[in-house]
Amino acid sequence: MKKDFSKEPQYWDWLARVEIAEGKGVNSVQLSRAVQVYEENLKSTPSPILAELYLKVLMEAVDRDGEAVIQFDTHASTVKLVTHIQEVFEKAESLGCINEDLASYLLYLSKLVEAKMLTEKLCSGRFPDAVNL
Repeated sequence: MKKDFSKEPQYWDWLARVEIAEGKGVNSVQLSRAVQVYEENLKSTPSPILAELYLKVLMEAVDRDGEAVIQFDTHASTVKLVTHIQEVFEKAESLGCINEDLASYLLYLSKLVEAKMLTEKLCSGRFPDAVNL
């Protein structure tokens, strides 16, 4: 099955979400397994859609106040999750997978300075017509 759908971002998203869906709540071990699925596929088949699906899963684990929705053993894990989200943005950008939707997630995270810098970069480069960011 992996061979048939290996180029489809939605397949990888489904596969990662299966890792999270096992059991009653989501814990850090399940999220870690899902992250591994996304990371492996993002390396082999980079796509803006997959990067967006990956970030959506990570952001579902963090609320607007930067607190973890998923149960972690320590507050440090929450901080690592937010840092990991930023790393995924950087990875998506280096792979050429940044699009307007991904840039808007920075605003959701209240990363206004980062969002402004990325918006300026995108509007002057790859997305000159992206005034709606």
